[in-house]
Amino acid sequence: MISIVGGWMVDANYWRSSTRSDYARFLVIGIVFLLILSILGAVGLFVDNLLGTVPLFLLLGIAAGFAGGLYYLYRAIDELGSR
Repeated sequence: MISIVGGWMVDANYWRSSTRSDYARFLVIGIVFLLILSILGAVGLFVDNLLGTVPLFLLLGIAAGFAGGLYYLYRAIDELGSR
């Protein structure tokens, strides 16, 4: 199906392409990985500032965020592989 948008002809199936949806899935996986890492790192930084400690909890938060992000990455890729 072809429609005209703003004078341009656009193929409606162009946006339904499996390649584009795969890119979107991988982009979301990467963004969630970074969010997990940064949120737990920020929590660690907050605890360090609250307790007045050296960046011990920041490093622990980053390590926990990395481990949590890898776990999420493993589960997400495993789910994509089972489709």
